[in-house]
Amino acid sequence: MTSSAVRIRRLVAVGLLIMTAAGTAVVMASAGKPSAPDNVKSTRVYLDDEYRALRAFMTYLPAAQRDVNHLVDRVREECVNVAVRAPRTGETFEIEQEVTLLAIAIVGNPERGPTSAFVRAIAKLKWADDKITQAINAIEHTFVSQTDLRTPNLCADARWWSITGFQRVPASTTRFVRLADQIAATPVVVPQLLTRYEGANERPILRQIKRLTRAMSRETRIVVEGGRSQILRLLGLGAESRPSSTARK
Repeated sequence: MTSSAVRIRRLVAVGLLIMTAAGTAVVMASAGKPSAPDNVKSTRVYLDDEYRALRAFMTYLPAAQRDVNHLVDRVREECVNVAVRAPRTGETFEIEQEVTLLAIAIVGNPERGPTSAFVRAIAKLKWADDKITQAINAIEHTFVSQTDLRTPNLCADARWWSITGFQRVPASTTRFVRLADQIAATPVVVPQLLTRYEGANERPILRQIKRLTRAMSRETRIVVEGGRSQILRLLGLGAESRPSSTARK
C-alpha cells in the first residue's frame, strides 16, 4: 500500500471518529446524564448513546453516497480531462488532496445532523476526569471548525490550475487543503480515556460498538475512496500521483 493510500485511510478513520463523537454527544442531549460529575456513570451513558449514534449514522450513508455521486457528475459535465496533461508535481498532489478531503467533507457534512444540539450537549457533559473534559472540548472545537469549513468549487480550481500551465493552484485549494487537513488530523482520544471506567457490564455493548464501527468504517471508505477514484480519472489524473523530486516542500 502506498504512503498516500495509508494517509487516505488515516484521514477517513479520524473523520469517522469525529463524526461518531459528534453523533454521540447529540444523542446524549436527551439521555439521562448524571447531575454531578461521575466518570463511571457518564461512561455508561456515553457507551449507550454511542451505540445508538452509530446505528443512526448508518442511515446517513445513502445520502452521503448521493452527494458524492453529484460531485462526480459535476466533474463529468464541467471539467472532464482538464488535468490530463498535468505533470507529476507538488501542485498535482495538492489537487489530489483537495479531491480526497472534499469527499471526506461531503460524507462528514455537519448539516446532516443537529449541529446546534451537538454543541449544547457537549457543554452539558460532566466528568470528574479533566482529561476527558478536555478531549470532549477538543472534539467540540473540531466539529465547529468542520461546520465553518467552506468547500471549494473543484472544477473552478482545476480549470484555474490548468490555465496557469499547471504551475500554481488557486488560493482556494491551498486554504481548503490546509484547514481540512488540520481538522482531519485532530486526535480523538475519548475512547481510550474511557477504558479505565469500563467494567464487565459494558462488555456486551462494547462488542456491539466495535461491530458497528467496523461496518461504518468499511462502508464510509467505500464511498470516499470510490468517489475519489472516479473524480481523479475524470479529471485526467488517472493513477495516483506523487510529488516528484522537484515538488514543493
